[in-house]
Amino acid sequence: SLATTGAQFTPYAVAAGVLAAAGAGILLLTRRRRALGRH
Repeated sequence: SLATTGAQFTPYAVAAGVLAAAGAGILLLTRRRRALGRH
């Protein structure tokens, strides 16, 4: 059923969201560091 497939897919969706958030945070930090370094 949809409930079982959703339960099996949820962990992967959460992991993907965490990785995406971490990647975005790293990009923002690197951009900020580069901007500060330029100035």
